[in-house]
Order: sequence, then C-alpha cells, then structure tokens
Amino acid sequence: MANIPPILRFQCSQLVVERLDPLVNPGSIPSPHLYQIVGGDSFNASIDPHTHDLVAKLGYTSCTFSEDFLLEN
Repeated sequence: MANIPPILRFQCSQLVVERLDPLVNPGSIPSPHLYQIVGGDSFNASIDPHTHDLVAKLGYTSCTFSEDFLLEN
C-alpha cells in the first residue's frame, strides 16, 4: 500500500453558484466558467488577489470541521 498523507475532510454549505473567478480572471464579469462557492463570506467579484486577505475579512464560514473526518494510514 502506498504512503498516503492524512486528509482533512469537511462539509460546506453552498454560498452561491456564480460565474466569478476574481483570482484567475480578475475583472472579468462574468467569468468564462462557473463555480460553486463555499466557505468564507468574503468572496466577491472585486477581490484583488494581491491585497485581499480572505481570512482577515472573513465574517463566517459555511463549512463545519470535525476531528472525526481526519483520515490517517
């Protein structure tokens, strides 16, 4: 059996399904592809990938974490 690193799994509720990708296609509204956005509520169309601190601007997350989901070899 191959050495497999531990994996942290968590469940997230969907925030929105939108054609936005300010990190790969900044300023392109709509983005050429569709994303299902989960996690932090600071995601938006005007994120500047060089200056926007997603964690510092986070108000809440749609994800729940549990040690029960940590899988080890």
